[in-house]
Amino acid sequence: METQVLKCYEILDRKGNESLDYNRGDWPCQVGQLELYEIWCRVVPNGSAVVSETQRLQSLFHQASVYPSQSQILEMIHCARERELVQVPQQSQSQQEEEEIRPVVTSDSTIMATSVNCPSTDQQSSRSKDQTDGCGGGIQQRNYLTFGEFCLFANELRKCYEREIPRPTQLSKVVDIKGNDKKMSDRKISKSAAKYQVFLGGSCNPTTWRQDIAIPLLKNWGLTYFNPQQVPQWGPELIEKEHQAKQTADVLFFVIDRQTRSVATIVEAAYYTAAQKTFVLVIHPLDGPGQLIQGEPITEREYEDLATGQLVLQDMVERLGIPVFNNIRSALDCTAKILRERITVQELGLSDGINPLKYPHYPIGDKLIKLRDAFNALDTSNSGEISMADVCMAFRILTNRDLSVDDLKNIVASSNEQASVSFDQFCCILTEFRNLPPDNQRRLWDVMVGKAAALLYSVVSPVSRILCRPSPKGVARCDSSSPEVTVGGARDIYLGGSCGSTTWREQTAIPLLKKSGLTYFNPQTCGWSRRFIPIEAAAMDASRVLLFVVSRETRSLSSMALAAHYLGLGCNLVLCIQRLPDNAEINGDRLSAFAIKDYNRGRNYLSDLANREGIPVFDEVKEAVECAIQRCHQQQMLQNQQNQTQQQQR
Repeated sequence: METQVLKCYEILDRKGNESLDYNRGDWPCQVGQLELYEIWCRVVPNGSAVVSETQRLQSLFHQASVYPSQSQILEMIHCARERELVQVPQQSQSQQEEEEIRPVVTSDSTIMATSVNCPSTDQQSSRSKDQTDGCGGGIQQRNYLTFGEFCLFANELRKCYEREIPRPTQLSKVVDIKGNDKKMSDRKISKSAAKYQVFLGGSCNPTTWRQDIAIPLLKNWGLTYFNPQQVPQWGPELIEKEHQAKQTADVLFFVIDRQTRSVATIVEAAYYTAAQKTFVLVIHPLDGPGQLIQGEPITEREYEDLATGQLVLQDMVERLGIPVFNNIRSALDCTAKILRERITVQELGLSDGINPLKYPHYPIGDKLIKLRDAFNALDTSNSGEISMADVCMAFRILTNRDLSVDDLKNIVASSNEQASVSFDQFCCILTEFRNLPPDNQRRLWDVMVGKAAALLYSVVSPVSRILCRPSPKGVARCDSSSPEVTVGGARDIYLGGSCGSTTWREQTAIPLLKKSGLTYFNPQTCGWSRRFIPIEAAAMDASRVLLFVVSRETRSLSSMALAAHYLGLGCNLVLCIQRLPDNAEINGDRLSAFAIKDYNRGRNYLSDLANREGIPVFDEVKEAVECAIQRCHQQQMLQNQQNQTQQQQR
């Protein structure tokens, strides 16, 4: 199959109309599908329907000269899954051999795949997990991208780069009456305080990465460093000394090691990444359930919560354009380069052994949702296909431009007006033609008649099914709340924090907010991924006050990390932090004394950060909600004063 496709590609490349060349920019604001399919063929093995696990989705996009973060890729998969749950009917062996398989590219990491499909006890959706019944038909959650989706996302990212879409400003950003951002509170730095080039933060006992790797290299390079592990026993008297070293250091170098839970370290790293400090982060993923921490095996539920905390931290850091390392030596080499060449960590690239990031804040998944919703609205029979006339209708809905059936017949495999188009083919068609200027559209049709018909037939058919071939029945669609509501408009209060089996939102927060007439966003009802994907970040950015509840019923590691990060960004927060009791039991897991101490240490650190920044912290949810309501009203009054001041200046 691949040989025939490549042969077709060579014929098109040699005999096609040379007046149209995507390398010369004749395909504005987009990467040509011919180029994208060539990239796809290099990644997808010959005759295989699925790329092997060693292949990374990021590398596929990198070859198309776009550089999404892992959370952006997971958002793509998440949004594709939200709109399509594929029912797999039981088939005989002969049916399986005859059935043409759709090529896909899957996630390469077990945690990445799990993070899309399996909500954790700390940040799970209200929707139950779909299950596959081995005895008959079942529902399988997809964790891949099709060729049409790949084309759509690659071109959307390229358009984002060309438009240079700025990072959004949080609506909850704390400002003064003049509209200026209020800077974070800093304790006075002693004039006699020593200044170090590198602060070696992160996991401490029993880790030895500082003595074994970091310190010998830094000494050899002549770089000064502060080692918080320099004393056998850490004590409270070292808090101020460490704070002074963090404030004056040129680079904060943090390692999240797998030998400890690193709860307080994750909270600390989440805060300082937002504090506009040069930050280098290394994360060593946990081994899995049963791994020993302080001599105790961790359960599957605790592993999921700890792994989620690490992944959410990585997502927040990458959202700022900061790459995350998995190797201490490589991270130290880049630290030395940053200090030697006086560059930022965001300026590191592929030559430094990292995956570059470009516009990682950009929400990308909602673009697919809009196409899928338009497609589903016209697919009244739920067949998974729409007619040519419906394609033209959808094209006009999405682009406000006309596309006739005659034009469409020039680029599909069949001239039969009754032929149908699958969603994957629909993505290819929309991607190819939606961005063309109106005056160039006819020119494109003219030069593509002989070329694109063969192209779309040869390119789209191996990726999904041939136009005139019916698709399998039994496509299930998700009718629950969709993520795109997060981008639609502003909310007064974001109800962040512990999810899972907690009921504080329904029982306490929402009734009080309704009584006060305030709007809110509840992430627990929208089927989020465990990861901190850009669409969820957009919901937080569009909220005036961020309320985080760290409950005593959950470990809440990812919630604490998110709260610390937005605290570091200088946002308007209200916190409710509840300590774990001595006999804490979470979802059937009886926590050990060591575990309780670790999770409460993270709570204490978050509370100390909030007190330093003047952020209110409460023990009870009701008091925290009432404070959030009051702060929201205060912010509205301040906004009115700013508007009056601007009108007077005019």
